[in-house]
Amino acid sequence: MPPQRICAAIPHPRLLSGPAPTPSRGRASARPGGPGQDGPAPGARDTRVIDARTDEILYGPVLRRAVQRAALRLARLPGGLLMLAAPATAEVIVTYLAALRAGRPVAPLDPRLVRSRAGDLVTRFTPAALLGAPGAPPPGYRADGRAWVRTDPGAPVHPDLAVVLLDGPGGMRLSRRAVQAEGEAVARALRIRSGEATLTSPPLFTGAGLALLNAHLAAGAAVVAAEGSVAGAEFWAAAERWACGSFAASPRVFALLHRLGWAPVRHRSLRTLTMVGGAPPEGFASLLYGVAATPPGQARPGSVGPALPGGRLSVVRGEVVYEGDTVGMGPARSARDLARGDDLRGVLRTGERGRLDADGFLHLARDHHYVLDAGA
Repeated sequence: MPPQRICAAIPHPRLLSGPAPTPSRGRASARPGGPGQDGPAPGARDTRVIDARTDEILYGPVLRRAVQRAALRLARLPGGLLMLAAPATAEVIVTYLAALRAGRPVAPLDPRLVRSRAGDLVTRFTPAALLGAPGAPPPGYRADGRAWVRTDPGAPVHPDLAVVLLDGPGGMRLSRRAVQAEGEAVARALRIRSGEATLTSPPLFTGAGLALLNAHLAAGAAVVAAEGSVAGAEFWAAAERWACGSFAASPRVFALLHRLGWAPVRHRSLRTLTMVGGAPPEGFASLLYGVAATPPGQARPGSVGPALPGGRLSVVRGEVVYEGDTVGMGPARSARDLARGDDLRGVLRTGERGRLDADGFLHLARDHHYVLDAGA
């Protein structure tokens, strides 16, 4: 079979047709419940969070109660930003959803960063708590299980602030409106359907990983929390066990899998491969190159696709500019930024050079293609 060129959301050619398989395993479950304000996404009746380690399923009333209990615990913490060590576990997903429900801004963090620089993080951002913290707390914080909890309120935060991303230079603050709009836009762009299942990749502490999580939850899909390495057998065993229909990763991860001899045809349920951007420019949250997505089956050579649904792309003096509700509030470099309002006002100057073709598809000046052998 000739090589398959994989860009953002190009379906696997052998598995394009037919509905996505629905996971059927699990030891703790409930019948899907109706929408409610305490649910992970409005109207997402089939939304499920699956723990690949225990095969436990959280959905319907079970998921809503888990989120509600976690939200009540978070509400008792001092005011301010919540920093969260974010390995790919069901517990982390529930805690993230609980923070949104409780109106608490949350910053998902690379667990390796927390282990190596926890003290620097709390000094820089003065959070109300660091959940999943290692060792003894620094001055001004007390230990509470696996958390460092501030003895006084944390740094002031803006009332619209929902998420702080620290996976790129300069970080990015996201409003509640942007988080919701981004999840809905990505779900529409990638045509994510209720009943589908996906793996937690890219990592939940990245802009791309979090946006894809939000998109699948908004669409009523299943998210399989698989903590292992994407190069490990356990990760792909979970994909097989839960009939995951999609997998997303960065060009670097796809290159690694290619070197290891990984081929998507070996996973019968896998229908869609989504490539997301690599390291973003300062203040640029990376989601399928941040501002564009290629719908399944509509890839064009050299293009990363049209603007996300509801957004608008333009090129101003050679620079790609994006306008839309998914744009963040501005950089997050220190505690002082947390109280700032919307600095960007819906307009993101990406720092990328590019052009738009006649159909509005974005072509960037740098190469974003990667060739993956789809054969066995």
